[in-house]
Amino acid sequence: MKKALLTALFCLFSFMIFAQQSGKSSQKYVSNAPDGSADVTIVDDFANNILKLKSVNNFYKYQLLDIRTSEPVLSASNRGNACSIDKSRIASGTYNLQLFTQQFIITIEITLSGAKKIIESTALAYN
Repeated sequence: MKKALLTALFCLFSFMIFAQQSGKSSQKYVSNAPDGSADVTIVDDFANNILKLKSVNNFYKYQLLDIRTSEPVLSASNRGNACSIDKSRIASGTYNLQLFTQQFIITIEITLSGAKKIIESTALAYN
């Protein structure tokens, strides 16, 4: 009887942990401009292995740069203020994500490691 009760409790506990972990299918990050306004929103879709980017400003190009070498790992052109990046094409690590607008370059440092993403933001101006 004691063994059956412990087994039932273990199964219930395991089910509760699994239910909490599987409920989260995406994570949203907001990068702020120096004036405090929301500049870039990044939605990390765990289920589809995609990063969805949306900026207040239209951007014509984005790049992922290796933080150690500043070499482009991924680069693509874009129209409008949104795009999707396939994470399966990117190895785990720290990168600088750059969004090129007509007036400036938005640079966001991202660390990709498993299902957790850490985002920091800075905006750089250019002429």
